[in-house]
Amino acid sequence: MEYVIKSINYSEKILKDMEEYKELENILCNFSEDLLIDYYKKDNYISLSNAINRYFKEKLIGLEWNIDSYIFKNSEYSSKRWTLNYTKNEVAINIAFDHNISICWNLLKGEIQSKPNILHKDGSSNINILLTATSNFIREGGFDNATGSFEEYKKYLPPLSNFINSPILLIGLDKLDTFYIQTIKSNGKKIGKVIGK
Repeated sequence: MEYVIKSINYSEKILKDMEEYKELENILCNFSEDLLIDYYKKDNYISLSNAINRYFKEKLIGLEWNIDSYIFKNSEYSSKRWTLNYTKNEVAINIAFDHNISICWNLLKGEIQSKPNILHKDGSSNINILLTATSNFIREGGFDNATGSFEEYKKYLPPLSNFINSPILLIGLDKLDTFYIQTIKSNGKKIGKVIGK
């Protein structure tokens, strides 16, 4: 799987020798387009989002990453909104194929987790990795046009620079070489179809 990265606050330098990052790199490198198609064909979603989420969930849980880790112990903050998708030791991974309105929140969640707070924390991660999609991948992967892109995440960084002090690594899944998803209507319902290039 091709991807691009943007390192914030020396995240790439900090992560490069960490076992958690090596595990993620291995997962990304072994995620071929053929494998992505296999995962995609197992469900009825329009975009590749669910297939990618299922692949990462399967692989990360197999490597003993924690899933849906709460930021706070307080039960008032026990909804999915207050979780990090995957955590292991000091590293948190969030798969961020959300609506572009969530970009700011996704960038700040890791910051909230890494800093002291008046609320008791449920864990501690100091490095946040956000898995996003480039605008090319969004277009070719059947995603909604309102999905926050890697490029949009980068645009949010300058105005948030006073608030983001912890290391964040942005990963943008990039172009597809062998296929794309075409949105078609079938029985009055939108579905996605794999089209070879």
